[in-house]
Amino acid sequence: MEIKIKQYLELCKVRQASFTSFSAGSGYLLASSDFGPTMIFAVIGVFLLSSGGSALNQYQERDSDTLMIRTRKRPIPSGRISAQNGLYFSLFVILSGLLIFLLTGKPIPVFLGMFALVFYNGIYTPLKRKTAFALVPGALIGAIPPAIGWSAGGERLAEPGLIALCFFFFIWQMPHFWLFLLSHRKEYASVTIPSLVKVFSVQQLSRITFIWLCSAAVTCLFIPFFGSGSSLGLHVFLIFASIWLVLHGVKLLKKDCRDMFYISAFRRVNIFVIIVLSALSLDRILV
Repeated sequence: MEIKIKQYLELCKVRQASFTSFSAGSGYLLASSDFGPTMIFAVIGVFLLSSGGSALNQYQERDSDTLMIRTRKRPIPSGRISAQNGLYFSLFVILSGLLIFLLTGKPIPVFLGMFALVFYNGIYTPLKRKTAFALVPGALIGAIPPAIGWSAGGERLAEPGLIALCFFFFIWQMPHFWLFLLSHRKEYASVTIPSLVKVFSVQQLSRITFIWLCSAAVTCLFIPFFGSGSSLGLHVFLIFASIWLVLHGVKLLKKDCRDMFYISAFRRVNIFVIIVLSALSLDRILV
């Protein structure tokens, strides 16, 4: 029984879902500093929807997952969970997430959640088999969880603060994914799936990633200027966090980058977004 639970948790990509729900919680706090039931419903709803979408994605990509060593050990391609059970489970979790959104008493989180699901599983997932540049439109999905939290907090979607926050998430996902791609480039290059490692050389992709990494560092500085945070301490902290990220990323411009550096940079860019969200949320609560 315990083994089965672990397999279904692996199917849900719990770490990824936890981060997604964290971004939704941050969006809620930036809109309303009230720690109420509505925030809990929004965070749980995003967690379940992200988990269900990831499980459905693994069902959709069960055949292509067998092509790479990294993915062939996933529950469905490895045979630990049948494709049918994986599909039924993903649909159950997705439906649970949408029902939780209804408890917020607001329709916008429900519509945003459904849009994210359709875009991720209905457009982005099939698009990955067609073009190596699927991530560019696909990055839009990562900007939706903060918007769900924001709308659950009672603010309008057209607010400049939310637009700045979502734009930061959109930009951040480029270096996030491309650093992951660079650290596993040999596997991606060995399969028939479209990939940027087949379009650009390693040096070219490293330089492109550095540009987007710098862009993420800069766009996070825009967020306080559009209303999400006003204290001097927050501004100074974000400046130093951005400098920290860029200085580490400069190594991407070197010709002798090793796999371990790409992995390290991948972790740092993820830590960076957590630091930014935590600082913004804490500033909102204190101020």
